[in-house]
Amino acid sequence: MAETTRRRFLSAGVAAGTGLWIARNRVSAQGLGGQFAMPGQPPCTDTRKATPEVKNLEAFKPNAPERTLIAEGGIAGVLLAFSGTVIGLTCGVIKGARVDVWHADIRGEYDMKGFNHRGAQKTDDKGAFGFQTTPPGAAAALPPHINVRIQPPGKTPFTTRVFLGDGGTASKDPAVPAELVAKVEQQNGKRTATFNFVLNL
Repeated sequence: MAETTRRRFLSAGVAAGTGLWIARNRVSAQGLGGQFAMPGQPPCTDTRKATPEVKNLEAFKPNAPERTLIAEGGIAGVLLAFSGTVIGLTCGVIKGARVDVWHADIRGEYDMKGFNHRGAQKTDDKGAFGFQTTPPGAAAALPPHINVRIQPPGKTPFTTRVFLGDGGTASKDPAVPAELVAKVEQQNGKRTATFNFVLNL
């Protein structure tokens, strides 16, 4: 009887370990697992300001696939991990918001036939999102940037663009608003860009 119980215990342990291994590999296959510097929710302050809105963004296409890796064909060269959160002026996280991102390729051209360098995600219960791609080139007479469209549940879509700051393909254009420059860090051939969107909600 004792031996039977021991065997059941060992079998359960093996099954649990296998399940954990599978879960970790699924995360890795999705491009997560430490690739993103996922920011925590920004602290509430009396000086919080809404992220500037930019309308009529160039080259938007609806119905982009929901995915993490938006560089089709994989990552060749430098990896750019773009992540952040979506919150409201009242300091509440915005869950389930659809975040569409798209950008030009290194030559400054947009894929208008397919969905290369385009993708979407819904924010998680912390209002967070994360994408992997290759660094964009300058486009639309602007320094390298990522276009963003956020659709909060039941609300009007919000659009803006995010420029890359020091450490990445830096924006040196004085006309670029400081409020729309992401925090970019570079280490071991990888770039991480983080930006927290604050909506007037």
